[in-house]
Amino acid sequence: MKKTIISLAALTLGSLPMLAAAQAQGPSAGGGNYVTQIGSPRTVLQNVTNTIASLFLFASVIYLVLAGFQYLTAGGDSEKMGKAKTNFTYSIIGIAIGLLAYALPGLISSFLQGSGTLQ
Repeated sequence: MKKTIISLAALTLGSLPMLAAAQAQGPSAGGGNYVTQIGSPRTVLQNVTNTIASLFLFASVIYLVLAGFQYLTAGGDSEKMGKAKTNFTYSIIGIAIGLLAYALPGLISSFLQGSGTLQ
């Protein structure tokens, strides 16, 4: 129960900057224009992919911090240290997948478009 409360508190505090950045700023507040159109399906898909990858990376980094905390508080217990190392490995894999999620659409796009010349 205590771990759940700590996790929710960390997630809440970590998401506050995203909520502040998401506030709409109209022309009167010195910000940009309001969104008046959605855009092309490719742009929408790219925005959704970037948002999901950002959330995935954020969760992976939180998981990495929690794995470090588990390792530090293991107190020499080999079972707890093994569990913390496993969680650490999973969080690193999660970060790699999140970074790949950013790069993959560009790689696929450049692969499908090609250079335009045959060699």
